Amino acid sequence: MIPPPEYFSHLYEYVKWADLRQLDAARSIIDEEYFKDRGWSFGNIHKIMLHELAAQNTWLQRFEGQKVVWLFDEPRMAARSSIEPEWTSIHQRFTNFLKKQSPQSLAASIGYINLRNESFVIPLWQLLVHVTNHATHHRGQLNSMIRLAGGKPLSTDYQAYAIAINPR
Repeated sequence: MIPPPEYFSHLYEYVKWADLRQLDAARSIIDEEYFKDRGWSFGNIHKIMLHELAAQNTWLQRFEGQKVVWLFDEPRMAARSSIEPEWTSIHQRFTNFLKKQSPQSLAASIGYINLRNESFVIPLWQLLVHVTNHATHHRGQLNSMIRLAGGKPLSTDYQAYAIAINPR
């Protein structure tokens, strides 16, 4: 059974909320610790956040039939100050895309070629679930790096989001 379009809008609101919390948590980290290679995942805080936003952008470009631009390799994204405005733009574009979805569009298959030049055809709704799951996976890594850098990670669990959006 395919969830309704509103479900995916809700899930992506959670993704945005969690992305912004992690941006907030990373603000207090000094540059030396922010860019320090920790030897796992993508190496440092900046690269994990850059990977997360690049992945969201890539999926959105695929969904919209656009040429994929892998932002992770863009020189302009090397600066710490580049993350927030780019992510804000991606969040808005993704939200707008989700508002246009219908049960029929969610059921339609999307053909794409991944970054390893492998071809796949998967229903849009399943790929949207992946976008949320992928972000959750990397948020755990990011919170660990924030803690190692001397910062205070913020909870990004779905339950924390549910508490935040539901008044007592």
